[in-house]
Amino acid sequence: AIAYFLALDMEHTPTQFIRAFTILMLATWIMQVGFMPMAGAAMIYYCFQGLKGEYPTLGACFGVAFARLLPLIGVNFLTGILIALGSMLFMVPGIILLCMYSITSPIVVVERIGVTAAMRRSIELTKDYKWTIFGVYFVLGMIFSVVMMGLQCNMMNSMKAAGMPNLNMMKFYILFPNLLYIFTSGLLSVIYIVMYTKLRNIKEATQLEDMAKAFE
Repeated sequence: AIAYFLALDMEHTPTQFIRAFTILMLATWIMQVGFMPMAGAAMIYYCFQGLKGEYPTLGACFGVAFARLLPLIGVNFLTGILIALGSMLFMVPGIILLCMYSITSPIVVVERIGVTAAMRRSIELTKDYKWTIFGVYFVLGMIFSVVMMGLQCNMMNSMKAAGMPNLNMMKFYILFPNLLYIFTSGLLSVIYIVMYTKLRNIKEATQLEDMAKAFE
C-alpha cells in the first residue's frame, strides 16, 4: 500500500489518488487492529524470556502472540470503545479510563486470562497510580505534538516557497503520522511491560523471574 501510494505522481488522476489513499488507510487500520497487538504481545514474550537469559526467535515470539490474538483484539477493541466514549464526556473520563486500562495487553499475554477479567485486573493494579500513568502519557503526548507541529510548519513553509502544493511533501505528511504511530506503539509496548512489572512488584511483591515462569 505504501509503495503504491509513493509511486503516484502528478500525472495520475484524483480518482487514483483517492483509491491509493483509501488502500493506505485500510492497510493502516488492519495493522492497528491485528498486527500491532500481535507485535506488542511478541515483544512482551521476548522481554520476559530475556529476563531468563533466553532469546527466542521471531517465529516463537509471534507464535505466542498468535495464541493470544483473539483476547488481545477483544480487549483492545472494548477498551478503545470505552475510552472513546469517555473522551466525548469532556475528555476527563476518557483519560481516567485510559490510565485504568493501560496494562490490559500484558495481563492478557502473561496471565492468560479473558477480556473482562484482564480489564478488572488492570483496574486493580493501576489503582492509586493513575496520576503516575497519566504523567507518562502526558510526556509522550507532548513529544508527539511537538514533532507533528514541526512537521506541519515545515510542510507549510515548503509549499509557500514552492508557490504550490508539493506532491512529495504531501505524501510524506500523510505517511509520517502512520510511521510515527508504529514507532510510538513499539515504545508504548515497552512502557506497558515496565508498568505491569513495576505494579505487580509494588502491590504483590512479585519478582520478574516469577512473572517469566508464566511462559514455561
